[in-house]
Amino acid sequence: MDLLANRINKGFIDNDCYLHKNIGLNGTDPMLLDIGTLEKMEIIDHPTKVRQVEYVMNTIFEMVKDHKELHDKIMQHWDELKESTLL
Repeated sequence: MDLLANRINKGFIDNDCYLHKNIGLNGTDPMLLDIGTLEKMEIIDHPTKVRQVEYVMNTIFEMVKDHKELHDKIMQHWDELKESTLL
């Protein structure tokens, strides 16, 4: 989530980003694996930033919905990210 937020705050959107295909781990550090469809935009409004991250994270949100404690932690982090990083 943080990797995606940082990428979009730098002005890069990717309408073809999927968690299982485009993002991986280098040890414990997340990294973009496929940057072929990144597009640089000068101005991105807050709702677009939120949609870009949600598009990829919906898979995670769905996977953890039945695990209340984990779900609550992830959603709390998501709410904080929307209000701080994605401005």
